[in-house]
Amino acid sequence: MDKQILIIDDERAIREMLHFSLRGENFTVLDAPDCATALKILAQQRPDLILLDWMLPDQSGIEFAKLLKSDLKTDAIPIIMLTAKAEEDNKIKGLSQGKVDDYVTKPFSPRELIARIEAVLRRGFVRNDSKVIQCAELTFDFTKREVIIANKKVELSAKLFNLLYFFLTHPDRVYTRQQLLDALAKTNEFYDERSVDRQVKRLRDVLKQHHYAQHIKTIRGHGYQFLSMIDD
Repeated sequence: MDKQILIIDDERAIREMLHFSLRGENFTVLDAPDCATALKILAQQRPDLILLDWMLPDQSGIEFAKLLKSDLKTDAIPIIMLTAKAEEDNKIKGLSQGKVDDYVTKPFSPRELIARIEAVLRRGFVRNDSKVIQCAELTFDFTKREVIIANKKVELSAKLFNLLYFFLTHPDRVYTRQQLLDALAKTNEFYDERSVDRQVKRLRDVLKQHHYAQHIKTIRGHGYQFLSMIDD
């Protein structure tokens, strides 16, 4: 199935060029000239990746990226920032404060951008409508309530199953203990930040038996991050 890309850029010529280039690489393309239009699209559809311009008429790309990353409905969508700003400090601001996944400076070649898009998409997971998530040798089946690693079934409590599901559907993002508590409290009876720490430790202990504990990373002073890929 073709990957869907949402372009958010107020320059019509840029949007038309990207439409032509991306469709030629078998991507499905949506576009918006501003953040308000983009939000209407996102309320109806979930693209696989967003190309976001830095300078937009109704809101800066950085602020819009922060908004998307603060919403659990959109925070897992990878974002590539498009901008004419070439200074190093602006790149750092975009990647850290805006929580974007990559940064491409205008003018850029379509070939370079497509390579960046494909690289960012490779960091994610294989998913389908039956709520099956594949991460290397880990298969997570939400419908069957089943987790398999290297052909071995992994026994998880309801709390740990839901915690792993949250991590798998929100990969490569750092979440504070309070954010995890807010996201999981109702379904998992997480009462306080200490209970989050306990459940993360228990999940790590189970995954360690299958050599997958390294995917859960503690970010000192912030919280936890689930890594979609582990460097060899």
